[in-house]
Amino acid sequence: MAWFGSKKTIRDLIQIEGEQHLHDALAKGKGVVLFSAHLTTLEFFFAALEQISPDIRGMYRAQRNEMMNVIMTRGRLRAIDMLFHKDSVRTMVRSLRENATVWYAADQSYQRKYSALIPFFGIPAMTNTATSRLAKMSGATVLTYFGRRLPDDSGYILTIGKPLENFPSDDLAKDTARLMKRLETHVRLCPEQYGWIHKRFKGRPDPYPDLYQTQKQSA
Repeated sequence: MAWFGSKKTIRDLIQIEGEQHLHDALAKGKGVVLFSAHLTTLEFFFAALEQISPDIRGMYRAQRNEMMNVIMTRGRLRAIDMLFHKDSVRTMVRSLRENATVWYAADQSYQRKYSALIPFFGIPAMTNTATSRLAKMSGATVLTYFGRRLPDDSGYILTIGKPLENFPSDDLAKDTARLMKRLETHVRLCPEQYGWIHKRFKGRPDPYPDLYQTQKQSA
């Protein structure tokens, strides 16, 4: 539905909470980072977001299958104004300085520069800490952006959170932990709608155990 369905039909199914948070942030003229996550509904809300933001841009990771890249890009560009690769940090900062709304899902396991072990549901997980750094570089406001499907299949809710106080700070790990806490709160509402298939706790250094290691069966 997100990539091929009627945008009007999609919008009719969505309730938006916190729309004013986005308007207030854009009024500052320094861009908005929508801190999102890999929820099963993540593709569904762009048609609704398009109605409340004049310029939407998003970071993406290329798929191994070229045809899938084409389908994904065409589907997302129905409602998103610009897509840029996950390594194009300069493009993201420039977008924020142009007062764009940038969708940014930084919740997966991450072991590169600006990563740290951050608790996720009480379990240390390698996490991207760059969100607050990007906010400090650009002056952008960071808002959480989470969606969920209602349990009775009556529709969907898109929740745009209010800005965190004293964010960003000089402590990237502390800032990231605060964002993870907000994500935890949302996931508790609909744990079956989070993308656990991405192996959130992989890539941890010693002495942390590999939680996904296949146990060898005894002969």
